[in-house]
Amino acid sequence: MFAIFFVVNYLIHRAILQSATEKHIKPFVNSKGMNLSRVVSAGLINTGDFPKREFNAFVPKFGGITLETYVYVYAATPEKREVRFTAKIVTVFLIIKKVEFKGLE
Repeated sequence: MFAIFFVVNYLIHRAILQSATEKHIKPFVNSKGMNLSRVVSAGLINTGDFPKREFNAFVPKFGGITLETYVYVYAATPEKREVRFTAKIVTVFLIIKKVEFKGLE
């Protein structure tokens, strides 16, 4: 039972990352004149370049569940220099509500 829960959770996480990458992260990186290299999970409780917060993965909000996922985004500048910044993906019941970026000057 635990294995099924783990696999389903992993597949949902991958789907959210794929959707956020295509709809939000890639257009943002392209608007800055860079090319997306890769997107890597920041970890379970790591917030990357965002301020640290209490660990509270599930926060009730308007009858739904809000989940924040932090990922490191690596992009290449036109000078072929790789930069890293953090994206915060906010989802409510598997629907991406907001993507914020931090750490990119």
